Amino acid sequence: MKASIRQNKNVLNDIILNLLVILAFSTTLLGCGGHYGGLVVSDDVKNQFESYQILPDHRYYYSGSFARPRAVIGVHEAYTLKTKLWVPVDLTPQQLKEWVEFFGPGTKQFKTNNGSEILADNGEKIGIWYALIDWKDWAMVKMIDDRVVSISTPISSQNKSSRSGFDR
Repeated sequence: MKASIRQNKNVLNDIILNLLVILAFSTTLLGCGGHYGGLVVSDDVKNQFESYQILPDHRYYYSGSFARPRAVIGVHEAYTLKTKLWVPVDLTPQQLKEWVEFFGPGTKQFKTNNGSEILADNGEKIGIWYALIDWKDWAMVKMIDDRVVSISTPISSQNKSSRSGFDR
């Protein structure tokens, strides 16, 4: 019995050690591959989108069809979005309202938070993100240089590894 417990502890220690090595290796590879920012969930951003506020110093883009986009982003004018996948749009409060209320007037699709700040690799806020189809959608944010960013199109939590959504 004691040998079995000792053997299980050794197996667990080996698994933990292997995971730490993989984590260190992955971190090293990501560090060499570019500078990545990310999305940080924000009630303020969710409320901005759901009250149909258009920020004057942001350029807006959508992903998916115009009639039913999967997500909408606003990128601060100090940054350039490098993309062939996001579609630029001259967003109005009325259009935003139509997208947000697609399932009926006054109905917000998700009770959870589907609004996020888009952050550069240094933590600086460079834009805003709002998921319209699936609140679990997320994106990868890659800084090309100090003022150029590439943001993947929405990646579903169900198929994170199947596509990157980045422009090639």
